Amino acid sequence: MSQKTMTVEQIKTRLEEIAQEQAEFDARDFDQELSQAIVNGGDVDALEEQHLQAERLARRLRVERQALEARLPDAKVEEAVTQLGPLREKHGELMDRASQAAAKASDAWKALEAAIEEYQESRSEAFELHRQGTRVLSEAKAHDAVEDMQLGAPVSPQLQEVGAGMMQHCQTVAAMASRGFGGYFEDKHQLN
Repeated sequence: MSQKTMTVEQIKTRLEEIAQEQAEFDARDFDQELSQAIVNGGDVDALEEQHLQAERLARRLRVERQALEARLPDAKVEEAVTQLGPLREKHGELMDRASQAAAKASDAWKALEAAIEEYQESRSEAFELHRQGTRVLSEAKAHDAVEDMQLGAPVSPQLQEVGAGMMQHCQTVAAMASRGFGGYFEDKHQLN
């Protein structure tokens, strides 16, 4: 297999194999083996040929190890770039989704502002009617005759809930929108 196509894991595995083979080579005592063959009357030429083959293999392993060690950083970068591709694609989708959600929030905020303004106007007009009713009763000295003029202030549990939700989330929303990741998680943690 070409080093150029080897994965990081394959390179690491091969480096471990080479280390094992080099350890086996280093553990051999060639002089002792040759001495033993001479004493025992063995085939010294054949043993020397085996030694030469072993040394050539050891040299080849050394060179392969150096090449793989040099290739490893590039292979790591290539794998990282490959792994980043899907992450970037998903991130792009999330950025689009976040942009759409922000647009929805902006539209919802505008609608909420308009509804709150309408509520405030209604409340102001109701208060004015209450004042007029109080003046009418006062001028007619009819406070005692009319128990309830039924001109009270509007009260809305729904709007109270909206206000409480706004107070709970306003800091988090501001942090998410302005500080990116820095601060958002800390603010979210504080609210929960």
